[in-house]
Formats: sequence, C-alpha cells, structure tokens
Amino acid sequence: MPEKAPKAPGAMLRKVLFNSGMLFTGQLVVKILGLVWIAIIARHLGDAGFGYLSYALSLAGLFGVLVEFGFSYVLTRAVARSPGDTAAYVSNILGMRLALTCVSVPLTLAASLYTGATTSTLLPILIAALATAVAGIGATSTSVFFGRERMEYPSVIMVGSKVVSILIGLLVVRMGGGIAWIALLFLLEPLLNLVISIPILSREFGVRFVPVLRRSSGMPLFREALPFVLTMALGMIYFRIDVVMLSAMQGAQAVGWYSAGYRLLEGLVYLPGAFINTLFPVMARLKSSSDAKLAPAVSRAWEFMAALALPAALTLIILSDGIVAVLFGDQFTETVPVLRLIGAALFFVFVNNLLGTMLGAIDRQMAHFYASLGGVLVNVLLNLWWIPKYAHVGAARATLLTQGLVFALLSFLVFRYLGARPGGLRLLKLAACGILMTVVLLATRSLPLGVALASGGATYIAALFLVNALTPEEKALVGSAIGMRRSS
Repeated sequence: MPEKAPKAPGAMLRKVLFNSGMLFTGQLVVKILGLVWIAIIARHLGDAGFGYLSYALSLAGLFGVLVEFGFSYVLTRAVARSPGDTAAYVSNILGMRLALTCVSVPLTLAASLYTGATTSTLLPILIAALATAVAGIGATSTSVFFGRERMEYPSVIMVGSKVVSILIGLLVVRMGGGIAWIALLFLLEPLLNLVISIPILSREFGVRFVPVLRRSSGMPLFREALPFVLTMALGMIYFRIDVVMLSAMQGAQAVGWYSAGYRLLEGLVYLPGAFINTLFPVMARLKSSSDAKLAPAVSRAWEFMAALALPAALTLIILSDGIVAVLFGDQFTETVPVLRLIGAALFFVFVNNLLGTMLGAIDRQMAHFYASLGGVLVNVLLNLWWIPKYAHVGAARATLLTQGLVFALLSFLVFRYLGARPGGLRLLKLAACGILMTVVLLATRSLPLGVALASGGATYIAALFLVNALTPEEKALVGSAIGMRRSS
C-alpha cells in the first residue's frame, strides 16, 4: 500500500487537536467516574481494607508489564507507518501477549508469598493479576485505533465499560461485598473493553482478533519492543514498588493512606495521555518524513503540557485538606500531607510522560530507558531510607524527588536529540498565571470545595488570555478543531 502524503501543518495540527479532544473527553469522563468510584471503595473498605486492595493491584501491575511488553508503542507506530500490515501485526502481538500471560500470573502469585500476602489477600491478588493481563491483551485493539487515528472508538468504549462496571459495583457495595468482590470489578472493566473492541476491529479495519505465534515475524517485534518494556518495567517499579514496600514495612493502614492520595495522581495523569497518544503517531511519521518539523512541534507540545500540569499541581497542593475530606472522609486525614507532595510531583509526571513518549517516537527508546533506570535506583533507595522513618509521607517524598530527577534527565535528552525546549517567555507567562491562581486558591480554600475549584480554574483560564499565553494560531486551531468533522 502506498504511503500517505504528509498533511499540511495546519491540517495535521487540527487532526491532532480533534483526536486529542475526542480521547480527552472520553478519558475525562472515565477518570471522573473512576475518582468517584475509588472514593466509594475507600469509604466502603476503610483504610486497612483499601490498603489491602491497593497492594493487590500494585503487585499485579508490577508483573502485568510482561503482558503489555511495550507492544502498544510498537503496534501504534507500525500501524501509523504501514496501515496495510495491521492484521499481521495484531496477530503476532496478540499471540505473544497470550503466551506472556501464562508467565505473568504465576509470577504475581509467587511474588505475593514473599511480600506480605495472606490467605485473605491471595484471591484478590489472583483476580488483580488476571485483570492486568486482560487489560494488556485489550491494549492491542486500542493501539490499532491510535495508529489509525480513530480516537472516537476507544473513547466511547472506555466510557461505556466504566459506567457498566460502576453500576454493578454499586450493587456489590450495597450488598456488603468484600475485597475479592471489589477486585472482580477491576477485572470486569477490561473484559468489557476487549469484548466490545473485537467486532469493531473486524468491521472497520478487517482485522481478526486471532493470535498467531510465528518465530520469523514475532522475534523482530519482540526485539523492537524490548527497549519499551524495559522502560515500562522501570516506570512501573517506581510507580508501584512504594506500595509493596510500604505494605512490607508499615502495614495495610499506611498503604491505604498513601494509596488514597496516589490514586488521585494516577487518575489525573491519564488526562494528558489523550494528547500524548494522539501526538505519538504524528511524531513517528514526522521522524520518517520531516525532521525539520520535529523540534518546533515537540517544543510547542512541551509548553502545552506545562500549561496543563501547573493548575492541576497547584490545586492538589493548596486544596489537599478539602479534597481528602470530601472524597475519603475522616479515616484518611493522614492522606493530606501525602497529597501535597503528590501534587507537586504531578507537574513533573505530566511533562515526563510527554518527553519519554517523544523519545520513543524518534527511536530513542534506550535513552528513555537509561533515564528511567536512574529514577528507579533513586526511588528504591529513598524508599528504603524514608519509609522506616516517615512511613507513607516518606514514600510520597521519594516519589516527588524521583520525578524531579527524571524530569531533569529527560529534558536534557530531548534537547540533545531534537534541540527542542520550551520558550522562556511562554514559561514566564505560565508562571504569572500560576501565581494568580495560587492567590485565589489560598483566598477561597476555606469556602466549599466546589467554589474554590471553580474560582481557581476560572482565574487560571482568564490569566492565560490576559497575558497572551495562547498565540492567535493556537486559539484558531482550537476553535477549528472543536467544529471540525472527521473526514471519512
């Protein structure tokens, strides 16, 4: 199949914004629903019960990276560059993921025996391991949608699956279901995603969801994914290992306090993922067709991510008391200092996700891996040092310092390989907007949480226009993206 001609810059950016808008809308709805659902679960299970569940999910996530194995990035990039080979890529990757599932689930159970698992938590760990494996298998279809720039499908599927699982979950909570029943709901959601995606792949792209294991075609994909999985494994370690270490050193209650705040970070960090996932195939194509456009495109994306991260971080830092009280209640007052530190780390997490993904798009996966390796080593050492002294607050401190270090390393690498960096004037304007928002949040923090959130958000948006932090081109592109219809 002949390669598509590169789109004009304006059309390309409009397409990115349209797809970002579709995916962002879906993820926004899913994360809001998920945040409410997490709050319900935490109140239902209590701090210790919520700690046990978080431990099970974190341990499963550590080994679930084997099923994902970085194939999502490889598949998205391959489909974006060569759409005609989509079916062959899907079959090979699906076969390897099913084989890796047979490894990841037993490893999760074996590891649980050495990290504080009891007979009451072993079943939730098994269910969580299966949920993580199913999510990894289902990511195969999502990667195809991303590579073909059809973001409306994963958006609708995500929302539908989340709504169904929460409705069933509310019934489980009403009936007094325990940790195992709640864990089953985390398995239900990826199962629904998978079942709904399969017929769409067949109808829209002629792709059959049939696993195939061929050494000749599978091994090149395996080698190509290896740098990605190494980076993902490292990222998963410093995103999950603190919960496992907390469980072993301080017990389930400390895990519950820490996880309540950390779950907020996880819920928010996926929101910029809509923009990043949409940008990834575009950057992968630019790498092949127009290197000269890469640096300014990455610089602009960097500035956008900073503008998105700043208000989210300030909100969590300043309004942590009210957020914890509204969402989790009196049992989780110890989560407040955790959330302040997590809020500061959120800024770095947003930008780090973008910079790491951009390195992958330009075939610099190993550079991202080495930066992540440095972050993991620092994170584990800091957790070993601070958790015995400061428990859940020590784990949050380790997260903040680790993310700051990774931010510095990734910024250096992106500048080195692309010459990209955010504009100084734009950063000064964003800082001014952040100062105005901080003043308003501090002045309204004693008011109802909704009033404080609305006041801070409105102030930040107004400040962006007041100091001209958005260029006329960006305003026009956003307006056109909102009204743009997807071409057939």
